[in-house]
Formats: sequence, structure tokens, C-alpha cells
Amino acid sequence: MRIMVAIEGSLFSQLAIRAVAQRIRPEGAKVLLVHAIEPAAFFEQDESVQERLRRPQELLDAAADELTENGFRDVDVRVINADPRAGLLEIAAKWQPDLIVMGSHGRKGLEKLMLGSVAESVAHHASCSVLIVRIAASWAKEPQSELTTEPSTAPG
Repeated sequence: MRIMVAIEGSLFSQLAIRAVAQRIRPEGAKVLLVHAIEPAAFFEQDESVQERLRRPQELLDAAADELTENGFRDVDVRVINADPRAGLLEIAAKWQPDLIVMGSHGRKGLEKLMLGSVAESVAHHASCSVLIVRIAASWAKEPQSELTTEPSTAPG
């Protein structure tokens, strides 16, 4: 099974990684972890651009380590320089995953009341199944290390 996981450092994307680790058998699974970075503005300084690239690589490496610790042996990471909606769909079209996993909302917060705009776009336009991970209703009562997930699937 080919699984593409979109992460960007939010709690929702951390839960997406946890959902893959807990719900998918690692045997034979190929996982691609993807982080999309908005293209840099022409006036950004080199240090700013370097920082924008360093942080996503750290997030991807940590997510890959977590999956490896849970038995996944074929994990690749990729930082893409593109609008997240278009970039994730382009990578999915090229890599042809069986499943895309992502959090319901990203770092930009709750752009929409029910579903983040990137997750909504990917769910509507992907050619495969999409697992959108939400925070369980009881999350506020549990310590952060004990958070659980409630998946929501949207057919591709």
C-alpha cells in the first residue's frame, strides 16, 4: 500500500502521523511524507528562506522516525515549494498513492468551521481515498501525549 501523508507541524498533522502508525499495518507499506512550503517572495532574504526550508525538514525527519519506530521500513520525505493545495495534488498525481492522510486543519488555524481549506481541496480533487484526521471530542480532557484521533474519510 502506498500512503502519502501531508504534514505541516500542527497538532492535526501530528495526529495524522499517529493515525498511520496505529491503524495501518507497516508490512509492505510505502510512505511518502510531504510538506508544502509556499513559494518565497522575491524580497525575502537568504536567511529567511533557509529557515523556511530547515524547519520542514526537521518535521519530516521526526515524523519519519516515529513511523520507523512503529515498524514502517519504506519511508521517504519530500519538501515541495508550492501552494499546498496544488502541490499536494501534483505529488499525489505523480506518486499515485492508494491513500492520502492529513489533518483536518493546518497551521493557519481554522480557516473554515468544518474543514480546513487544504484538506477540503485534496479530499475533493484527489484520485484516491483521503483519510482526514480530526481531534477526538475528548481531547481537552486528556494529556497531549494521550490524544486520540477520530478519522473521517472522503472518497477520492
